[in-house]
Amino acid sequence: MRAGCIQHGSMRIAQLNVPLHECGLAFVTLLLASSLVAGEILEQTVFAYPQAVRLTDGVVEAVVVPAFARVARFGKVGGANRLFENTRAERCLSAWYNPGGDRVWPWPQSSWKTLAGRAWPPPIGTDGPLTTSTPKLGHLRLVGMLPSHGVRMIRDFTLENGALRCGTRFERVEGSLITTPVAVWQIAQVPYPVRVLARTADAKTAIGLAERWSQATADGEQLTLTLDPIRSGEAIFSAQVLAWRGADGSGLALIRRGSGGPAKVWVGRPPKPGEDAEPASAELELTSVERALAPGEAVELVTEMRLLESGDPLPAGQP
Repeated sequence: MRAGCIQHGSMRIAQLNVPLHECGLAFVTLLLASSLVAGEILEQTVFAYPQAVRLTDGVVEAVVVPAFARVARFGKVGGANRLFENTRAERCLSAWYNPGGDRVWPWPQSSWKTLAGRAWPPPIGTDGPLTTSTPKLGHLRLVGMLPSHGVRMIRDFTLENGALRCGTRFERVEGSLITTPVAVWQIAQVPYPVRVLARTADAKTAIGLAERWSQATADGEQLTLTLDPIRSGEAIFSAQVLAWRGADGSGLALIRRGSGGPAKVWVGRPPKPGEDAEPASAELELTSVERALAPGEAVELVTEMRLLESGDPLPAGQP
């Protein structure tokens, strides 16, 4: 086996020249060009873990860390990460290690204390580790357990037309006696934005919730929150699309396919000079339908993560 190294932003990548079939189900890179050829295997150290999976079509790429159950990176090949990378995550090791990225929790959070025995940190299993498989070329699957909620968590990733498609299911396991309703809760933590946008029929409610910590305006179904850099806040409302944009107009949109539950926007406050705090960030959060599950039943949330460039319109919701 011959190994070399390339530098990928803050992530160091070791390139391993070995046949794909020798790697079994673990940590493969899938090159999703038009020919759909799997050409190389990459091993990356991300979030202090030695392996990650890279999906790319040659234009955009997603880096997934199975050991920590997160999408660590989504952006253009060679470009900036449109997801948040917490460079100060180690300062919170004694409480909850949050390196950023895209993750999944069980909704609602109010169920955690009853089912998991604690209101915080998140239930065991949400931060991995997850097993990894590639059911077919270009398709990555992560599987794990949330014991407190009696569900199996399954996340399926593919790249489609430059977007990262993610289907996440919570399946009630056989023998579980838990009857508490549950929903899939996807949280894309993103760099601190200049603006947060949403496509919503609930703009009036959202403005009322967000005007204390942002300049909130609506144009039809498009809600725009221009952030106040000295304030933090959150808002829960109905939305099909959430997005962020930076100073140059670029950003990322999270789009729900099909019906679902509430959406949520959370925005952190940038640290004051000399303050020992992690960098500021925001979260775009979507949920599935919430319902009680019998053994063998499931709830599912299907989303698309799409890059936005300056001048791109806010995407429409997906049926």
